[in-house]
Amino acid sequence: MQVAVSLCDKWNTGKREDEQRRELQTILDTSPAAIFSVDQEDRVIAWNQAAEKITGFSAEEVKGKGCIFREISEDSFCHTCEARDNPQSRGSDRELKITAKDGTLKMISLYVAQTALKKENSAMTICSFWDITTLKEGEQALSQSNRRLQEKIATNERLQAESLRLQQELHQAQKMEAIGLMAGGVAHDLNNILASIVGYPQLIRFQLPDNKKLHELALAVEEAGERAAAVVDDLLTVARGVAVVKQVADLNTLIENYLASTEAKEVHKLHPEVMLSADLNSQPLHISCSPIHIAKCLMNLVNNAAEAIEGKGEVVIATSRQEVVEDSSNSACKVQPGRYAVLRVRDNGPGISEEDRERIFEPFYTKKAMGRSGTGLGLAVVWNTALDHNGSVSVSSVRGQGTSFTLLFPLTDEEISRSREAEPGLEELTGTGTVMVVDDDVRQLNLACGMLKVLGYEVIKASSGEEALQLLADQPVGQSADQPVDLLVLDMLMPGMNGP
Repeated sequence: MQVAVSLCDKWNTGKREDEQRRELQTILDTSPAAIFSVDQEDRVIAWNQAAEKITGFSAEEVKGKGCIFREISEDSFCHTCEARDNPQSRGSDRELKITAKDGTLKMISLYVAQTALKKENSAMTICSFWDITTLKEGEQALSQSNRRLQEKIATNERLQAESLRLQQELHQAQKMEAIGLMAGGVAHDLNNILASIVGYPQLIRFQLPDNKKLHELALAVEEAGERAAAVVDDLLTVARGVAVVKQVADLNTLIENYLASTEAKEVHKLHPEVMLSADLNSQPLHISCSPIHIAKCLMNLVNNAAEAIEGKGEVVIATSRQEVVEDSSNSACKVQPGRYAVLRVRDNGPGISEEDRERIFEPFYTKKAMGRSGTGLGLAVVWNTALDHNGSVSVSSVRGQGTSFTLLFPLTDEEISRSREAEPGLEELTGTGTVMVVDDDVRQLNLACGMLKVLGYEVIKASSGEEALQLLADQPVGQSADQPVDLLVLDMLMPGMNGP
């Protein structure tokens, strides 16, 4: 009887345990979270339906076998196994990328319970995981959207800054163009006046012996006129669009010529405590240029630098090569991509304020004391010369440390042009023949005709293109005539019919 009772108790106990297991499995299967457990040998003990749905593996396929995550995840040593050997990692989760049974890649968040479930002499590790694939895809999409938004914001800010810069440059260019047109008009009128101031003293000196007092007076007038003509040349440079004859020259050679010139010696004379030196590129720098205008740039930049230095100081003229690429971030360049010769004039003077730097290339803008030196055209000449040579000019300055002007000129592979011969004096221009002079300005016409007559030529005057054509029709060139025309001297710009 006692044995029967004992067997009955065991049967009832087993029945209750089976019911409890079924109840537990039901609870596990109704959980939206994937739940499983492993023993100390990493064998899967429990595996609910949510785990099966996420991974595609049924409980029959995984129970009693090793931890499946070592097979389907990218980590050969998964979080579950790590928690078994390292209790400190319990109570935390880790994201894993797994490959489901159907080959689908998924992201899960695997959590290991803080406390292991102990049973008799063994312990089970309880784990749960969630499919976070959609969440991760959403996060990635949101991250990409945020990144694109930030890129658009940065692009808009860059475009706004570029638009503002272009507006400022356009305003500056329009202002420079207006001033240049005004300067060009003034220069044209002054040139007509100066032609007489320089030309008539030449006529007087040509007809007077060198020992005459009047010869000296005429020479003084002529030299004063030439100095004024130099200012007019600067005005014409500022006017831009004036035809400039260019030739291929070595930038280094032009600098060496300037350093040996009377202008450079005058700088040393006026500023004996300022040392002028050069740091030239070892290779020739061939550029297509107007040597006269390059020399003017050097003279203006060096003069300004020397005058800015108070006491001892140094002015350095340096050259180098620079390759400008299309996506260059150097906004100061403002030139087309290509190879450039770089001319840099730097000093260790007091520097230039930001306010002055914004207007420094404007004609007639100067901070020099009235009458000290210059006309306010020096840096305007530099600016226009750089642009007329398809280059650029920029200025950088630090107060108390100095200033640096940088000019870029396109390099060329052409050979250096042959040096031009010096202009002959009046004595070398004497000759015979008939010259027709056409000019609507009576003063210019009379001066040119008077000069040619003194030199021995027969002269025919014409005050317009129409009159010149009529005179030529009356006395055709190349046919027998009392006074055939051997040479035409024409004013390029006249009312009605122009020179060309």
